[in-house]
Amino acid sequence: RDITPPTEPEAPAEEPTSGRIFGEMQRSNANLFDDDGPLDEDTPEPPVPAAPQRKEVPKKKKHVWKKYRRPDVSLLSTYEDRPTLSNEEVGRNSGIILDTLRRYKIETHVIGVKAGASVTRYDLAMPETGTISNVTRYDEELAVYLQVKGVNMYANPEVRGISVEVPNDKRSTVGLRSILESDEFKKESPEALLFALGQDVEGRCVCGNVTDMTHILVAGMTGSGKSIAMHSMLISMLFKYSPEELRLILIDPKQSEFTLYEGIPHLMINEIITTAPKAVAALRWAVDEMERRYTLFNEKTRSGVAVSKIDEYNQNLTEDEERLPKILVVVDEFSDLMMTAKKEVEEKIQRLAQKARAAGIHLVLATQRPDATVITGVIKSNLPTRISLSVDSDLNSRIMLDESGAEKLLGYGDMLVKTTGKPRRVQGSFISASERQRVITFIRENNETYFDESIAEAIDKPEGGGQSSGGGGGEDGVNETYIKALGVVVKRGQASISLIQRSLGIGYNHAGKIIEWMESQGFISAFEGSKARTVLLTKEEYESRFGGMD
Repeated sequence: RDITPPTEPEAPAEEPTSGRIFGEMQRSNANLFDDDGPLDEDTPEPPVPAAPQRKEVPKKKKHVWKKYRRPDVSLLSTYEDRPTLSNEEVGRNSGIILDTLRRYKIETHVIGVKAGASVTRYDLAMPETGTISNVTRYDEELAVYLQVKGVNMYANPEVRGISVEVPNDKRSTVGLRSILESDEFKKESPEALLFALGQDVEGRCVCGNVTDMTHILVAGMTGSGKSIAMHSMLISMLFKYSPEELRLILIDPKQSEFTLYEGIPHLMINEIITTAPKAVAALRWAVDEMERRYTLFNEKTRSGVAVSKIDEYNQNLTEDEERLPKILVVVDEFSDLMMTAKKEVEEKIQRLAQKARAAGIHLVLATQRPDATVITGVIKSNLPTRISLSVDSDLNSRIMLDESGAEKLLGYGDMLVKTTGKPRRVQGSFISASERQRVITFIRENNETYFDESIAEAIDKPEGGGQSSGGGGGEDGVNETYIKALGVVVKRGQASISLIQRSLGIGYNHAGKIIEWMESQGFISAFEGSKARTVLLTKEEYESRFGGMD
């Protein structure tokens, strides 16, 4: 017989590892549940994680503003701002420039002349031989032969040549009124925040836009016209913008420049800030307000209206939502704050400069001392726009503008404005004290004032509950003990850890930190072994910044 062996059943193909694991998970889950729910009634259901809670933004009560009565330009004086340059002066200067360059074997000719309020620009053709740097290095020689100070030579791509700026024998005054009546200032844009600057070398009106400039650093020594430039900026904004559109925080450590503006409706709080602790608190409030606004933008976007900046937010308001004004924080004599609260001021300014533009918060910092101890790397890198009036050295010009030139300015409003690229020379607009008083009086008498008391309370309340004048709160911060110790050192004319220990009854480590703070702020000299430290702060300087001594 033909006997066929029984056929063995085929072994199932081996299931891939990932499929086997997934199948086991399915079978395990199937054993736990039937159609009616879990088989084991004692097995609790896994907890459902709660949805993350979003931080609620406190809603401010909406204030309905009355219509803003803008001051009229008739409150300002009219000045003759046309150049008074004669043809004879132009011909004489042109001849001297060409003759001087021929002495150094540079042949060129004048291709254009532009007369400005304070300087006249002579445009020269490119020389046939030599480089541009070989020509522009003779600015001092030209100044000697022209018998004037402040001759400036530079390559000018706009004219395809070299420009020579020569001060006029008689300067013209550029009044603020002429800038406010110009087409450049009258331009309307919901996103712009315009202010008056002055006239350039070609006689064109120049206006700044804070929104584009982001944050502004202003510097100029005594007599340069820095204070007038700051007043022109503020007054021109008061002409153009209502308190609903623009609010100001004015910080004036000298207690002299901004006193005029007390009580105007554009102020965020009803005072001019004059002390370092309040200035630090105001910067801290600005940081908090920036974060609050970004949270509002986020909530608006979640509701279905995409918002990433202040102008988009204000264009999509509901009936009960507040309009967010743009905020300008102006600090005069910024160097005083850096001497008393360097660490904390730098930190707050850095945060605002990096993020606050879209939230509508901008900084304007002004100083007479544009040296490296005041304009640090952090400050410089975060304030892109520089307005430099006359400074006392080439080094300070390079700190401000990253190039020389500001040391050659003529003072009295002659300035270099740098946003991107080459600085632009501008004769700043002028406004007298009586004109300022007329404008401010009109605004006060014809408009309502409204101040949010919660903002004043936040600024009046120092961080950490104590008096903070720099360095943050806690033991490492600068509090009343630091100021008292500094008073002792200034009064005695000597500085040491043991002196502070005996005078204030504090420990060695605490006294050592105070000495380190004094050295870092430049109040005392550095440690030099057995040699006694020198006290660098005078009694008059101490009393002007911190009050009288005990």
